[in-house]
Amino acid sequence: TVARLQEPKKPDLTTIVGVVKVLKVTDNKATVKIVRSYDAIFPGDGATRQASSPPPAPASSTQSLPDGTGMIVELPPGQTLIAQGHVVYVDWGRNDGVKPGDKLLVFRETTGIPIQIIGEMQIIAMEDQTATAQVIRSTTPFLRGDRFAAKDSLQKQLGLDAPPSPQARKEALFQEMTPAPTA
Repeated sequence: TVARLQEPKKPDLTTIVGVVKVLKVTDNKATVKIVRSYDAIFPGDGATRQASSPPPAPASSTQSLPDGTGMIVELPPGQTLIAQGHVVYVDWGRNDGVKPGDKLLVFRETTGIPIQIIGEMQIIAMEDQTATAQVIRSTTPFLRGDRFAAKDSLQKQLGLDAPPSPQARKEALFQEMTPAPTA
C-alpha cells in the first residue's frame, strides 16, 4: 500500500494513494509496479505492507458487520466534493468486523426529510478502529458526518426490502403534494 503522510495539523492521517507490487529490492530501494491507484503517486511517498492481497476481494455473503451505523470522519485534504473513485475515512475498523471488500451504503439524515441513500463505498484498507473506503457509487457528494451501514442492517432499520428508486421517491412526493379530491 502506498501512503502519503498529511500536513502537520493532521499528523495521524495517512492518505492511501494506491497499491503497488514489489518487483525487485536493491540495497535500500525497491522497484515496484502500480497495481491500483486512487490518487497521484509521487516519488517519496511511503509504503507499508498490506495484510491482504490486492485488489480487495469481494465481500462474502457471510460478512459480520455491525448492526448499527458508522460515520465518515475525514475526507482527503483539499477535497470537498467526494464522489465516485475518491476515498473517505470511516470510524469502523478491524475491531468492528470490517474486512477489505466489504460494501456499505452511505445515507444522509436531514431534519424533516426521510433518510436518503446517497451512495455506496467499499473498504480498501483498515486499521483496528478506522478504515479507508473507496466510493463506488454516489448520487451526491459525500460529506464529513454522513452515515453508513451494512445494506442488510440499513434496510432492516428502514423497513425496506430494497432502497426506493428515484422514480418511486418522486411518485411518493407527488402523491404527498397532490391534494385529495373533495366530496
